Amino acid sequence: MFFLRILLSALLMSFSTSMFVMAAAESVENKKTTLDKIAVPPLLQLPDLSLRLLQQDQPPLRADNRAHWMEWERKRLQLMSQLGLWQDMVARCNETEGWLQKVELPVSDRHWLVTQRIQAWIELREYDQALRAIRQSLWQANTTSEAVLIWRQQLIHVYLGMDNINDAERAMRRYREDYADQSNEAVSWKILQAQLLMRVERPLEAYELIKHIMQSKAVALSFLARMQAQLLTPDAVRAATQKIFAKPDLKDEQRVLYQYVNYRISVVELDLPGQIETLEQLLINPARQSLGELFVASRNEITADQLWRSYEQYGMQVANQQQLLQGDDAAWLLLAEKSPEVAAKSLNAVLVLQSQQAPLQQRAIVQLVGLLEKQTDGLELMRVLFLRNSLLTVDALPLVLRYKLIDYALSRGDLQLAARLLEALKQPPEGQDAYDWNLRRARVLILSGQHESGAVILKELAKSLTLTDEQIDQYLQVAFDLQAIQQHEQALSAFMAIDLQNLSAKNRRELAYWKAESLQKLARYEQAAQLYLESAPAADGSYDPWYHTASFQAAEAMAEAGLLTDARRQYLALLNITGDPARQVVLRQRLQDLRLLNSAAKQNKETP
Repeated sequence: MFFLRILLSALLMSFSTSMFVMAAAESVENKKTTLDKIAVPPLLQLPDLSLRLLQQDQPPLRADNRAHWMEWERKRLQLMSQLGLWQDMVARCNETEGWLQKVELPVSDRHWLVTQRIQAWIELREYDQALRAIRQSLWQANTTSEAVLIWRQQLIHVYLGMDNINDAERAMRRYREDYADQSNEAVSWKILQAQLLMRVERPLEAYELIKHIMQSKAVALSFLARMQAQLLTPDAVRAATQKIFAKPDLKDEQRVLYQYVNYRISVVELDLPGQIETLEQLLINPARQSLGELFVASRNEITADQLWRSYEQYGMQVANQQQLLQGDDAAWLLLAEKSPEVAAKSLNAVLVLQSQQAPLQQRAIVQLVGLLEKQTDGLELMRVLFLRNSLLTVDALPLVLRYKLIDYALSRGDLQLAARLLEALKQPPEGQDAYDWNLRRARVLILSGQHESGAVILKELAKSLTLTDEQIDQYLQVAFDLQAIQQHEQALSAFMAIDLQNLSAKNRRELAYWKAESLQKLARYEQAAQLYLESAPAADGSYDPWYHTASFQAAEAMAEAGLLTDARRQYLALLNITGDPARQVVLRQRLQDLRLLNSAAKQNKETP
């Protein structure tokens, strides 16, 4: 017994100790702030969620918590930067600027916030805003401030972005004079210097500055620098990029850099087919927008208009070699049909841009589309080529192309583009049912935010046709989209447009329910209750699941309308006929809720 007591005592002490440790650990965990939690997995790998949590939990800025608030703010802006939320960063910095007029922060923190807003403006290419902020900051700051060095780098970045090469070169020269002892410069800063050196025709210096940097941006820039300095031939550079393209793990943002290098090679060599091939590759690369940061000239070079011009130039060159006359469009079309792919596209492009005969121009577009469809990502190239140029309007495109682009936009989930193309197209593609087509138009318009336009099409369909049961089901699915996006007035009008005389008993029953649902959402509870009750009875008089659901919703609507006695009667009637234990629990709970509401109402009346 003695040993048993000792053992029991030891176990109790062990248990108490473990409980104490667990309690202490739990206490430590509870004391962790959101800022602590996002610094470790799993939140460390979830920047969107981390940012949302920071925004919800960050303490307000006060005089007694400035350092703590700044910790949160640094992480908040870092997450925004990581996610590319540049406009949000500007808005946040503007917001904090107002607070800083009331609460003083250390100069270094103020400067850091200024730097973040300038960088966001640079990323947004709002260079005028960035330039004003940099000049004001440099004017006001102490010249020994650490932020001054960064602002002067940003200034050069802004001048380059504005294509103001003279000021950029002057700012760079002064920077180098003032910071000659900066031996450990950041990679991004060296790349920026190399960009400028390339722009002022000093490619050898640019190469020397970045030749040991293995980042893709630096490698791509060094290829062009060595070619410009005649250290490498265009063929040698092209061969080097082909080896890089063969890497299986090459990302789009890396691939686009080397595609641009090849484009520049084709420009230097006056190789129009090469320019066309690389422009096509660049225009379907989703990372092409990032090119403008490293290669400013690419903003004007890598465009749909430039591809059209390259097609046109090469098409004219091919036609001249074949001694074709301008204006003889039929001969051009015939030659295009017999030519290799690039020449065929180019000859058709000339007719698209220059033909004065609308039928032949339309035929040329169809032939060009047929050639593009054979290419990998040809639909994406068609989208960019025909919808992102300043040379053709959408109205000039043949219907067959517009239908292809609509289908492609829908496959990509680009509802805005699909709606823009669909809005004016009332006739369906050849071989497609008009009702299905217009129903599709209505759905796309509704889901893209054009609720009224979509609802108008729906109502026109309901009034102009005698609908089959299947068509009514399809119609209701689109009306449900209006309900799903809380456009209940429009949904109600779409339901009301259906002619009840042509409906089966089943469809009338269902339609009454959906009308009631929208009315309930619009707080028109009495009307909703009446329609739910109308919807409830089955044709055979049975208490089917639909009856239970509609009757229950009628009681809910009556309760929301304040008709507590009628709601109670409806709940009791359902309780008497249901054998489902789960439903019985819910109904009893609702009856209890009504009793509490009745009691509260009586007390309010008795209170003087």
